[in-house]
Amino acid sequence: MNKSIIILLSLLLSFSTGYSQTKFGIKAGMNISNAHFEFNYLSNYTNKIAYNAGVLSEITISKLFIFRPELIYSKKGFGFPSAGTSGSGNLNYHYINMPVLLGIKPIKQLSILLGPEFGYLLKAISRFDKVNHDVSQNFQKVDLGLSAGLCYYIKSNFAVEMRYTKGFNLLLKSLTWTDSNGNYLSTTRSGNNRLFQIGFIYYPFLNNSKNQSPPK
Repeated sequence: MNKSIIILLSLLLSFSTGYSQTKFGIKAGMNISNAHFEFNYLSNYTNKIAYNAGVLSEITISKLFIFRPELIYSKKGFGFPSAGTSGSGNLNYHYINMPVLLGIKPIKQLSILLGPEFGYLLKAISRFDKVNHDVSQNFQKVDLGLSAGLCYYIKSNFAVEMRYTKGFNLLLKSLTWTDSNGNYLSTTRSGNNRLFQIGFIYYPFLNNSKNQSPPK
């Protein structure tokens, strides 16, 4: 796990070299997450509210385009109803995510973002009947998704962002579903994360290349 995080950090820093201007920033915000599976009866699963936090670099390619790699800790999941003798509860996924986004700036204050998001599952915890259960073995370690969003720059070093990420069908290794009476329904290996985020970005540093004039 630690080796994977070091590799992701190295990639994030390497993306930031060789460009005319790079902003290094920190971000934090709120997650509203759920998951989609192949059974219609799972539509009564409820959204889970959690958080995300991490670092990013915003690389200016031109006046119109930016490149945005990020490294984010993100807590996702959903709430589920009671089943059989078990009460209702929630499922919590703990991810390290690396969005790799391209941004288009129609105006100076606004970026439209789109790109893939790569995730590494640290652990998955199911909580019901006031007890935590580690269910990490049921889920794939690697998660892939597509992200789209808007970033509005309130100041040059401060921005607010909204983003939606839809995962591909790579969530489950194998999981058995039952109905409310505990009767077997099926075993599935599909499923994908659905995530809406809103948060804030702060850029404490601005790195200028040798090609730019020094500040006066």
